[in-house]
Amino acid sequence: MKKIFSFLLLAVAAMTVSAQTEQSSPPAADPWTVASQLLQAEIHAQRSAGKIQNTCLSPLSLEMALAMAAEGASAQTADELRSLIPANLPKLYRQLLRDGSTLSAANSIWINQEIAKSVKKKFLKRNRRKYGAEVTRLVFDPAAVVRINQWCSLKTRGLIPSIIGQLERDDQMVLINALHFKTDWEDEFEADRTHPKPFHLSGGGQEIVPMMTQTQHWAYTEDEYCQAIRLPYRHNEGDKTAYAMYILLPRKNVPVLEFIDNQLSAEYWRSLSFGMPRQVRLQLPKWESQYSTSLVRPLQEMGIRRIFTPQAQFPGISRTPLMVGDILQKTFIRVDEKGTEAAAVTAVMMKLTSAGPNQNQPIEMNVNRPFLYLLVETTTQTPVFVGLMLNPKEK
Repeated sequence: MKKIFSFLLLAVAAMTVSAQTEQSSPPAADPWTVASQLLQAEIHAQRSAGKIQNTCLSPLSLEMALAMAAEGASAQTADELRSLIPANLPKLYRQLLRDGSTLSAANSIWINQEIAKSVKKKFLKRNRRKYGAEVTRLVFDPAAVVRINQWCSLKTRGLIPSIIGQLERDDQMVLINALHFKTDWEDEFEADRTHPKPFHLSGGGQEIVPMMTQTQHWAYTEDEYCQAIRLPYRHNEGDKTAYAMYILLPRKNVPVLEFIDNQLSAEYWRSLSFGMPRQVRLQLPKWESQYSTSLVRPLQEMGIRRIFTPQAQFPGISRTPLMVGDILQKTFIRVDEKGTEAAAVTAVMMKLTSAGPNQNQPIEMNVNRPFLYLLVETTTQTPVFVGLMLNPKEK
């Protein structure tokens, strides 16, 4: 009886520990939540700085760059990072890149020669195996900046020629993800139907921009807040991935920034029901946009704070105590009659710690005012790029 009682006590204790572990573990990251919160936080940072502008971010590139750092994180720092990184990211990474022609990605780890011997081999091995990371050890001098930027330019086919301007004295490691996306629309727009037309700016006034026009059957939905349309890209037979661009056009009485603040969320996205294709006469501007930002402030707003402090816990990276000094991201996107080309580079800078309309008529969707766009891999529902277009003429 005594043995049975002891066994029961052990079983209850084990169940208690298991329950506590499950309670304390952060929930798996939802890619749509990360994408919407990242855009919201970036717009809030712009608002605080006094200038809101065309914005394009790559949540996927950020997730991949942070996933490499997470391989060496522990305790609260690991929990913070896991709240941003999908649990299946290594598998997703391989799936997204299986075709290779539409989306290409590359990861690299650049290590200052000063700490090279203290970097954990297990950390490098995991990142090579999971994310195909290239590892380079070098002296962090102006020549290193040139090499890092050349790598970024090569992996983005010249769309993003540089990511860092200089390496600071305390910088010891740079973790970089680069993405390049290029493909054609499933149904290309006819170039001779593109004409200069007005695009109404959110602050008043207008710009004359090249507006593409096409009447086609597309997946379409609308509600009291916006019109939404899904524009698929060409899908080759045998491809394991499929991509589409979603355009969300807020109603005229819903300012685009108010829509971002109040509506944009994973829950709202999933509430949009794209049913049977509908005939839509779509007018969509051509645009080309470049964007560069530090994601420290937006991530702090999202609750990711410890990694930027001396209390950051990265014992699995190196015996040298490290923290994240900055997270830089640059993006590029071009949308025209033929299709889309886009690129992103994210650099995690690790440094030393210091202490219902009429079915018979085409639905009118005239994207002639600020709008949101999302470039999505549709088989896995992975947001690759998310953006705000305020002025298509602004580069």
